[in-house]
Amino acid sequence: MSAIAINTKYVQIPGLENQDFLEKGKNGQLKISSLEPTLPISLGNNLVFIKPINDDLVFTNSATVTRIDPRLVVKSDSTSASRTNKTKKRDSYDHYFSFEVEEILKENNKLSELEYSLPIISNYLKPEVHFQTQYRTLEKDDYQTIVKGWIYATRTVFGKLANALPRQNKLEFMIESIDNFSTINFKEISLVDGLDFLYKYIDRRILSRGELLIGIDRILNRHLGDLLPVEEVGLIDPQSNKAQNINSQAKIFNDLFQLEKGKNLKDSLRETIDKNSQLEERFQKMFSRKTWPIDLER
Repeated sequence: MSAIAINTKYVQIPGLENQDFLEKGKNGQLKISSLEPTLPISLGNNLVFIKPINDDLVFTNSATVTRIDPRLVVKSDSTSASRTNKTKKRDSYDHYFSFEVEEILKENNKLSELEYSLPIISNYLKPEVHFQTQYRTLEKDDYQTIVKGWIYATRTVFGKLANALPRQNKLEFMIESIDNFSTINFKEISLVDGLDFLYKYIDRRILSRGELLIGIDRILNRHLGDLLPVEEVGLIDPQSNKAQNINSQAKIFNDLFQLEKGKNLKDSLRETIDKNSQLEERFQKMFSRKTWPIDLER
Protein backbone atom coordinates (compact mmCIF):
# COMPACT_ATOMS: atom_id res chain seq x y z
CA MET A 1 0.00 0.00 0.00
CA SER A 2 1.41 3.39 -1.00
CA ALA A 3 1.63 6.27 1.47
CA ILE A 4 0.55 9.89 1.06
CA ALA A 5 2.64 13.00 1.74
CA ILE A 6 0.57 16.01 2.85
CA ASN A 7 2.06 19.50 2.43
CA THR A 8 0.78 21.70 5.25
CA LYS A 9 1.43 24.82 3.17
CA TYR A 10 -1.66 23.88 1.15
CA VAL A 11 -3.57 21.63 3.59
CA GLN A 12 -4.29 22.82 7.11
CA ILE A 13 -3.39 20.32 9.83
CA PRO A 14 -4.89 21.38 13.17
CA GLY A 15 -2.12 21.97 15.71
CA LEU A 16 0.77 22.24 13.27
CA GLU A 17 0.27 25.94 12.58
CA ASN A 18 2.06 27.03 15.78
CA GLN A 19 4.28 24.07 16.60
CA ASP A 20 6.86 21.93 14.84
CA PHE A 21 5.34 18.51 15.58
CA LEU A 22 2.11 16.84 16.64
CA GLU A 23 2.20 14.59 19.68
CA LYS A 24 2.06 10.84 19.15
CA GLY A 25 -1.52 9.51 19.46
CA LYS A 26 -3.14 12.86 18.59
CA ASN A 27 -6.29 12.63 16.48
CA GLY A 28 -7.36 15.17 13.90
CA GLN A 29 -9.04 15.81 10.59
CA LEU A 30 -7.76 17.34 7.36
CA LYS A 31 -9.56 18.68 4.33
CA ILE A 32 -8.40 18.53 0.72
CA SER A 33 -10.29 20.61 -1.81
CA SER A 34 -10.10 19.28 -5.34
CA LEU A 35 -11.82 19.23 -8.72
CA GLU A 36 -11.53 15.44 -8.59
CA PRO A 37 -14.52 13.55 -7.16
CA THR A 38 -12.26 10.81 -5.76
CA LEU A 39 -8.74 10.93 -4.34
CA PRO A 40 -6.14 8.13 -4.08
CA ILE A 41 -6.37 8.12 -0.27
CA SER A 42 -7.86 5.05 1.41
CA LEU A 43 -8.74 3.93 4.92
CA GLY A 44 -5.57 2.74 6.65
CA ASN A 45 -3.23 4.66 4.36
CA ASN A 46 -0.02 5.93 5.93
CA LEU A 47 0.42 9.71 5.89
CA VAL A 48 3.49 11.93 6.20
CA PHE A 49 3.05 15.58 7.11
CA ILE A 50 5.40 18.13 5.54
CA LYS A 51 5.90 21.63 6.93
CA PRO A 52 7.89 24.44 5.27
CA ILE A 53 10.37 25.82 7.81
CA ASN A 54 12.84 28.52 6.76
CA ASP A 55 14.09 27.49 3.31
CA ASP A 56 13.55 23.77 3.80
CA LEU A 57 10.75 21.22 4.00
CA VAL A 58 10.50 19.27 7.25
CA PHE A 59 8.81 15.89 7.60
CA THR A 60 7.12 16.33 10.96
CA ASN A 61 4.96 13.28 11.63
CA SER A 62 3.72 9.97 10.32
CA ALA A 63 0.02 9.21 10.72
CA THR A 64 -2.69 6.78 9.65
CA VAL A 65 -6.06 7.47 8.00
CA THR A 66 -8.67 6.27 10.52
CA ARG A 67 -11.87 7.45 8.85
CA ILE A 68 -13.03 8.90 5.54
CA ASP A 69 -16.06 11.16 5.84
CA PRO A 70 -18.52 11.86 3.02
CA ARG A 71 -17.23 14.47 0.61
CA LEU A 72 -18.99 17.77 0.14
CA VAL A 73 -19.83 18.97 -3.37
CA VAL A 74 -19.18 22.67 -3.88
CA LYS A 75 -21.54 23.65 -6.67
CA SER A 76 -20.54 26.24 -9.22
CA ASP A 77 -23.37 28.18 -10.80
CA SER A 78 -21.27 30.85 -12.48
CA THR A 79 -20.04 30.96 -16.05
CA SER A 80 -16.87 32.57 -17.31
CA ALA A 81 -17.88 34.36 -20.50
CA SER A 82 -15.97 36.05 -23.25
CA ARG A 83 -16.77 37.18 -26.76
CA THR A 84 -15.35 34.02 -28.27
CA ASN A 85 -16.50 31.29 -25.88
CA LYS A 86 -18.25 30.43 -22.68
CA THR A 87 -16.60 28.13 -20.17
CA LYS A 88 -18.73 26.57 -17.50
CA LYS A 89 -16.88 26.25 -14.21
CA ARG A 90 -16.65 22.75 -12.76
CA ASP A 91 -17.96 21.69 -9.39
CA SER A 92 -15.30 21.11 -6.75
CA TYR A 93 -15.18 18.68 -3.86
CA ASP A 94 -14.13 18.95 -0.22
CA HIS A 95 -12.67 15.64 0.97
CA TYR A 96 -12.38 14.97 4.70
CA PHE A 97 -9.97 12.47 6.28
CA SER A 98 -9.57 11.70 9.98
CA PHE A 99 -6.13 10.59 11.15
CA GLU A 100 -4.15 9.45 14.17
CA VAL A 101 -0.52 10.49 14.61
CA GLU A 102 1.81 7.48 14.73
CA GLU A 103 5.28 8.97 15.24
CA ILE A 104 7.20 12.23 15.62
CA LEU A 105 9.90 12.36 12.93
CA LYS A 106 13.08 13.90 14.32
CA GLU A 107 16.03 12.04 12.79
CA ASN A 108 17.21 13.33 9.39
CA ASN A 109 13.76 14.79 8.84
CA LYS A 110 14.61 17.59 6.39
CA LEU A 111 14.28 17.33 2.64
CA SER A 112 17.77 18.81 2.28
CA GLU A 113 19.07 15.77 4.21
CA LEU A 114 17.01 13.16 2.33
CA GLU A 115 16.92 14.54 -1.22
CA TYR A 116 19.53 12.11 -2.57
CA SER A 117 17.95 9.15 -0.76
CA LEU A 118 14.53 9.41 -2.44
CA PRO A 119 14.13 8.09 -6.02
CA ILE A 120 11.19 10.46 -6.57
CA ILE A 121 13.62 13.42 -6.51
CA SER A 122 15.08 14.40 -9.90
CA ASN A 123 15.41 18.18 -9.51
CA TYR A 124 18.44 18.40 -7.25
CA LEU A 125 18.68 22.19 -7.18
CA LYS A 126 15.02 22.64 -6.21
CA PRO A 127 13.90 19.33 -4.69
CA GLU A 128 10.93 21.02 -3.03
CA VAL A 129 9.13 21.20 -6.40
CA HIS A 130 8.34 17.50 -6.02
CA PHE A 131 6.12 18.33 -3.03
CA GLN A 132 4.50 21.59 -4.18
CA THR A 133 0.96 20.21 -4.19
CA GLN A 134 -1.60 19.45 -1.52
CA TYR A 135 -0.64 15.78 -1.53
CA ARG A 136 1.42 13.26 -3.44
CA THR A 137 1.74 9.49 -3.30
CA LEU A 138 4.89 7.84 -1.94
CA GLU A 139 6.17 4.38 -2.73
CA LYS A 140 6.66 2.06 0.23
CA ASP A 141 10.46 2.40 0.09
CA ASP A 142 10.29 6.21 0.02
CA TYR A 143 7.88 6.24 2.96
CA GLN A 144 10.17 3.96 4.96
CA THR A 145 13.20 6.11 4.15
CA ILE A 146 11.42 9.26 5.38
CA VAL A 147 9.97 7.72 8.54
CA LYS A 148 13.22 6.01 9.53
CA GLY A 149 15.39 8.99 8.52
CA TRP A 150 17.66 6.73 6.48
CA ILE A 151 20.32 8.38 4.31
CA TYR A 152 22.05 6.91 1.25
CA ALA A 153 25.46 8.19 2.32
CA THR A 154 27.40 7.54 -0.90
CA ARG A 155 24.80 9.15 -3.14
CA THR A 156 24.32 12.11 -0.79
CA VAL A 157 28.03 12.92 -0.70
CA PHE A 158 28.32 12.53 -4.48
CA GLY A 159 25.27 14.69 -5.17
CA LYS A 160 26.12 17.49 -2.78
CA LEU A 161 29.72 17.69 -3.99
CA ALA A 162 28.89 17.48 -7.71
CA ASN A 163 26.00 19.93 -7.65
CA ALA A 164 28.00 22.45 -5.63
CA LEU A 165 30.38 22.79 -8.58
CA PRO A 166 29.93 25.64 -11.08
CA ARG A 167 28.13 24.50 -14.22
CA GLN A 168 31.26 24.63 -16.39
CA ASN A 169 33.04 22.33 -13.93
CA LYS A 170 30.11 19.91 -13.84
CA LEU A 171 30.17 19.70 -17.63
CA GLU A 172 33.93 19.23 -17.63
CA PHE A 173 33.68 16.50 -14.99
CA MET A 174 31.08 14.59 -17.01
CA ILE A 175 33.12 14.86 -20.21
CA GLU A 176 36.15 13.49 -18.38
CA SER A 177 33.97 10.75 -16.87
CA ILE A 178 32.77 9.68 -20.32
CA ASP A 179 36.38 9.39 -21.41
CA ASN A 180 37.52 7.63 -18.22
CA PHE A 181 34.69 5.07 -18.05
CA SER A 182 34.19 4.75 -21.84
CA THR A 183 30.41 5.13 -21.61
CA ILE A 184 27.64 7.70 -21.63
CA ASN A 185 25.33 5.44 -19.61
CA PHE A 186 26.33 6.01 -16.01
CA LYS A 187 23.65 3.66 -14.72
CA GLU A 188 26.22 0.98 -15.47
CA ILE A 189 28.97 2.63 -13.41
CA SER A 190 29.17 2.09 -9.66
CA LEU A 191 28.43 5.22 -7.70
CA VAL A 192 31.42 4.40 -5.48
CA ASP A 193 33.68 4.44 -8.56
CA GLY A 194 32.05 7.67 -9.71
CA LEU A 195 32.59 9.28 -6.31
CA ASP A 196 36.25 8.25 -6.29
CA PHE A 197 36.69 9.87 -9.72
CA LEU A 198 34.87 12.98 -8.47
CA TYR A 199 37.24 13.23 -5.49
CA LYS A 200 40.21 13.17 -7.87
CA TYR A 201 38.61 15.78 -10.15
CA ILE A 202 37.89 18.16 -7.26
CA ASP A 203 41.39 17.71 -5.87
CA ARG A 204 42.99 18.35 -9.26
CA ARG A 205 40.74 21.11 -10.63
CA ILE A 206 39.26 22.83 -7.55
CA LEU A 207 41.38 22.34 -4.43
CA SER A 208 44.67 22.87 -6.26
CA ARG A 209 43.33 26.23 -7.41
CA GLY A 210 42.34 26.96 -3.83
CA GLU A 211 45.91 26.43 -2.71
CA LEU A 212 47.02 28.74 -5.52
CA LEU A 213 44.56 31.44 -4.39
CA ILE A 214 45.79 31.19 -0.81
CA GLY A 215 49.36 31.57 -2.03
CA ILE A 216 48.48 34.60 -4.18
CA ASP A 217 46.64 36.20 -1.25
CA ARG A 218 49.72 35.79 0.97
CA ILE A 219 51.99 37.35 -1.67
CA LEU A 220 49.64 40.29 -2.15
CA ASN A 221 49.46 40.94 1.59
CA ARG A 222 53.20 40.59 2.03
CA HIS A 223 54.36 42.76 -0.87
CA LEU A 224 51.45 45.05 -1.75
CA GLY A 225 49.58 45.42 1.51
CA ASP A 226 50.98 48.93 2.10
CA LEU A 227 50.29 50.10 -1.46
CA LEU A 228 46.68 49.07 -2.21
CA PRO A 229 43.57 47.58 -0.55
CA VAL A 230 44.43 43.90 -1.03
CA GLU A 231 40.95 42.73 0.00
CA GLU A 232 39.55 44.43 -3.11
CA VAL A 233 41.88 42.75 -5.62
CA GLY A 234 40.06 40.20 -7.78
CA LEU A 235 39.85 38.30 -11.04
CA ILE A 236 37.27 38.73 -13.79
CA ASP A 237 35.09 35.72 -14.61
CA PRO A 238 35.04 35.65 -18.44
CA GLN A 239 31.57 34.06 -18.53
CA SER A 240 29.73 36.33 -16.11
CA ASN A 241 32.10 39.32 -16.50
CA LYS A 242 31.97 39.73 -12.71
CA ALA A 243 34.91 40.33 -10.41
CA GLN A 244 35.75 37.54 -7.98
CA ASN A 245 37.58 38.75 -4.88
CA ILE A 246 40.82 36.82 -4.25
CA ASN A 247 40.97 37.52 -0.50
CA SER A 248 37.43 36.27 0.25
CA GLN A 249 37.89 33.15 -1.91
CA ALA A 250 41.20 32.42 -0.23
CA LYS A 251 39.50 32.59 3.19
CA ILE A 252 36.84 30.11 2.05
CA PHE A 253 39.44 27.61 0.86
CA ASN A 254 41.53 28.15 3.97
CA ASP A 255 38.51 27.30 6.17
CA LEU A 256 37.84 24.25 4.00
CA PHE A 257 41.38 22.95 4.36
CA GLN A 258 41.22 23.46 8.14
CA LEU A 259 38.04 21.35 8.26
CA GLU A 260 39.72 18.64 6.19
CA LYS A 261 42.56 18.49 8.69
CA GLY A 262 40.08 17.85 11.48
CA LYS A 263 38.05 15.14 9.74
CA ASN A 264 38.71 13.79 6.26
CA LEU A 265 35.51 13.46 4.19
CA LYS A 266 36.65 10.23 2.53
CA ASP A 267 37.45 8.61 5.87
CA SER A 268 34.15 9.76 7.38
CA LEU A 269 32.17 8.33 4.47
CA ARG A 270 34.08 5.05 4.59
CA GLU A 271 33.32 4.69 8.30
CA THR A 272 29.63 5.43 7.68
CA ILE A 273 29.39 2.86 4.88
CA ASP A 274 31.14 0.20 6.99
CA LYS A 275 28.71 0.80 9.87
CA ASN A 276 25.65 0.78 7.61
CA SER A 277 26.55 -1.76 4.92
CA GLN A 278 23.05 -3.32 4.81
CA LEU A 279 21.46 0.11 4.43
CA GLU A 280 23.84 0.97 1.57
CA GLU A 281 22.94 -2.32 -0.14
CA ARG A 282 19.23 -1.50 0.22
CA PHE A 283 19.71 1.88 -1.45
CA GLN A 284 21.88 0.38 -4.20
CA LYS A 285 18.97 -1.87 -5.17
CA MET A 286 16.49 1.03 -5.01
CA PHE A 287 18.65 3.20 -7.30
CA SER A 288 19.93 0.44 -9.60
CA ARG A 289 18.20 2.06 -12.60
CA LYS A 290 19.13 5.63 -11.72
CA THR A 291 22.06 7.51 -13.17
CA TRP A 292 24.42 9.76 -11.21
CA PRO A 293 22.62 12.59 -9.36
CA ILE A 294 24.10 15.59 -11.12
CA ASP A 295 22.17 18.50 -12.62
CA LEU A 296 23.87 19.78 -15.76
CA GLU A 297 21.24 22.39 -16.63
CA ARG A 298 22.33 24.97 -14.04
